[in-house]
Amino acid sequence: MKIAAKVVGIMLFAGICFAAGALTAAIRGWFQPVVHVRVTNASGADLAAVVLIHESGRGTGTMTLPALPRGASAEAHFFLAGEGSYRIEATFADGRVVKGGYGYVEPGYATREVIENSGIASSPNRTLLR
Repeated sequence: MKIAAKVVGIMLFAGICFAAGALTAAIRGWFQPVVHVRVTNASGADLAAVVLIHESGRGTGTMTLPALPRGASAEAHFFLAGEGSYRIEATFADGRVVKGGYGYVEPGYATREVIENSGIASSPNRTLLR
């Protein structure tokens, strides 16, 4: 009886440890094909809407970022299986729309986009997070 209780205890402990590890990995985003895009409003005007459209071999997705006041930044994170791309459409408070940020990405990439009055300046530095 004592041996069975020990086996059950060890299995229960192992299960709890596994669940804790899986939960930690899910919360921290480890081992997942995530792309990080930081968008900064350097236009000198408020933005009413910022939309990021990402595409890969598995389809297209759209993310709406919060309205960005002048000087503010927001981050977009999206899952990507394999190679893909994204683009950004920013709408100013007066209704003007600028498009840009056409970027090639792979899982783990982190990029920066700066929204200006005349367009969107893409960071030439696309780094793989490690």
